[in-house]
Amino acid sequence: MDRSRRTLTLLCLSAPLWLAACASVTPSRQFDAAAGARASELTGRFAANYVRYGRDEGVQGSFHWREQGDNVRLDLISPLGQTLAVVTATPSGATLDLPNEPPRNAPQVDALLEQSLGFALPVAGMRDWLRARP
Repeated sequence: MDRSRRTLTLLCLSAPLWLAACASVTPSRQFDAAAGARASELTGRFAANYVRYGRDEGVQGSFHWREQGDNVRLDLISPLGQTLAVVTATPSGATLDLPNEPPRNAPQVDALLEQSLGFALPVAGMRDWLRARP
């Protein structure tokens, strides 16, 4: 009994080492000027406080940012996994898709979102912000 307990303890203590050995680390890359033309994806969390119709409002959740060259797609997702909005921006214009509503279009993404959501969401500047560029 004492030997099996010791074996179990040893297995429990060594499990994190075995699991860490299986983990992979994404290699860090230097900034590549051509990387902007390639496809990339980023995910994260967001929270926004704003005033709408004279009342303080707030929204939070996660985002999924995908870009390929000048084309960007931003999915905003609630904490329960429901799609809050899908924003698509291309050189020819921007589209906002909200649940149970027809798509909204405009020539510029920032104006479209402020007009549609009632608060400014600076998507045009997010590309540089997400990449930590001035």
